[in-house]
Amino acid sequence: MRWRSLTHNLFRASQLSIFNTSRLLPPRRRRRQRLPRRLECLCAEILELAANAARDNKQTRIVPRHITLAVKNDEELNKLLGGVTIAAGGVLPNIHAILLPKKSAK
Repeated sequence: MRWRSLTHNLFRASQLSIFNTSRLLPPRRRRRQRLPRRLECLCAEILELAANAARDNKQTRIVPRHITLAVKNDEELNKLLGGVTIAAGGVLPNIHAILLPKKSAK
């Protein structure tokens, strides 16, 4: 009885509701707990990288542009979220080598 109340309190303290997301999965206990934990870990990783991108731009607020920069600059997240379009995120700054002025050899 004590174990159950302890785990329920821990689940209530988490940012993602385990009980709401567990409705979508089979009733096995382990599977119910894996998805929210993975989502929470993924969100934490994205937010950490987005905060670093905001700090690089000397801003204190994370906007969709920082999330886009965080996802596109990270190899694994870019592979996972490659087909995702983030609204108001923009694109990575890139200038093709052809458009750059040629260096003259002296």
